[in-house]
Amino acid sequence: MQSENSNETDEMRKETKESGEYKMQPENSNEITKETEESDFVNVKHVSRWAKIWQYLKIITVEPSTFLYIFTWSLQWPAEYAIIYDTLCQIRFGKDSFICSNLDNETLAEEENMVQSDAAQWNLYGSICVQLPPVILTFIYGTVSDRYSRKLVLLIPLFCVATESALYVLFLIVPDMSLEFYLVGKTVNGLGGSWHTFLMAAQSYVTCVSTDENDRVIRIAVVCAMWPFAVAISYFIGGIMLDNTSYLFVFSFSFGLRSIAILNVVICIKDFKGKSSREKNSGRCGWFKDILLELKDGVKSIMKKRPKHGRLHLVVLILLMMVILFGFAGRYISNLRYS
Repeated sequence: MQSENSNETDEMRKETKESGEYKMQPENSNEITKETEESDFVNVKHVSRWAKIWQYLKIITVEPSTFLYIFTWSLQWPAEYAIIYDTLCQIRFGKDSFICSNLDNETLAEEENMVQSDAAQWNLYGSICVQLPPVILTFIYGTVSDRYSRKLVLLIPLFCVATESALYVLFLIVPDMSLEFYLVGKTVNGLGGSWHTFLMAAQSYVTCVSTDENDRVIRIAVVCAMWPFAVAISYFIGGIMLDNTSYLFVFSFSFGLRSIAILNVVICIKDFKGKSSREKNSGRCGWFKDILLELKDGVKSIMKKRPKHGRLHLVVLILLMMVILFGFAGRYISNLRYS
């Protein structure tokens, strides 16, 4: 009986093979399963790698704009001083003066000191215009960020520094433009809150979008790391660029990068409102009352008692930051005077 069934099976296989419908199966079917599993593993690994990269890209928010803001600020600083230096020399000794073309000559040390003194004075005026307004405006922008829009406070300083670069380009294009125009650009930057407001807004934003405490610490650390990283690169590139191009190219390049930073915020960043527990004050002067109340809360948050001498640690950190910024400002003015 078995032999008959076996013969019938062989005949069926033979007929199927002759008709072209029969395909030989491998003797060991486990080989197909193993190859399929290996192929699926490679595909999953490949997809997983790209998924991880996409996950990292998705968490990028204000970091590119922070880098571009600091990079362009440090990039155009030498060009700003050089423009003032050359312009003041031409005002004092004439546009086609031999002195301005050979000011580094030892025989012209007295004339060089005169120009350096004038340039330091103008840069001091510029520093006042850009550093004094944020002392007050940062509190206002902080309230706007907490109560109304994080994104708006990121855009204001970016828009103002881009306007500053555009004004410098206009200063170079238009002949016989007054040097007071330089102070206009600095004032616009200061009214936008300068880097004080932008860094405050950037750190507030990453704090708002962080998922947990560890994520928040990492994000803030990355934002803060953009400062030395961008400055180091800009010092290297800025010197080469200024030596091989022109003032107009440097400020145009800076304007382009700042425009990209604005587009990054507008397109790639979602807006959030701060989590303020206090209700908004109504009326025409409600926003002003909000600012005063936020300032009051800020002072209270510093002075309130904290465990393990936390209040003392916070006050010491604030004082240390003030000392660091004071030294930075002093070195900045010294460089302007003796560079």
